[in-house]
Amino acid sequence: MTDNNVSSGLSFIEKLIIPILVTVIGGAILLFLEHNTNIFSGDETPSPDVISVATSTQDIPDATEETPVPIQTATLAIPTESPSPPPTQPDFDGWLIVIGQFPSLSSAQNYIVPFVNNGFTVKVFCRISPSDSTQTPMWRAAVIDLATEGDADSALPQVQTLNSAAYARQFSEWCPNPVQQADYVSCNYVSCP
Repeated sequence: MTDNNVSSGLSFIEKLIIPILVTVIGGAILLFLEHNTNIFSGDETPSPDVISVATSTQDIPDATEETPVPIQTATLAIPTESPSPPPTQPDFDGWLIVIGQFPSLSSAQNYIVPFVNNGFTVKVFCRISPSDSTQTPMWRAAVIDLATEGDADSALPQVQTLNSAAYARQFSEWCPNPVQQADYVSCNYVSCP
């Protein structure tokens, strides 16, 4: 092989192979960056990722040609995963059975365990009792998801086997404007200590 052949071989690599490799690697990098940008941006509304990929509009030229290859940009849409459904909101209608008042969130959470183990749906609430003259927010717990007063009356004797002082109330009157928080339900926009 002569020096002339070696230089023309390098010229072939420089003109054809390197641009192709750069295009392929560049497309892969763009794909990676687009995908990871969406993951780390915290965007909750997924949309298709769009990547620009360079493609040649002509066949690969003969190695002896010095003519540049025109490049055209094409857009490739890659679908992303569909969003996960929102968390299920408890039924804040109907009736509930109040099962206790507590000094802290953790004591309320510990207290409700036997009720949950007996098949009741129980929530911890932060509320101010209308009869409390000091208007002090308190932690309360109640069995929920009782659609009617009849459902509450039917469940009350079973609940009272775990707490004889339990009593039924209409949800909307006992807890107006319920807002689900991470570990409890806030009634009437009250914030507990």
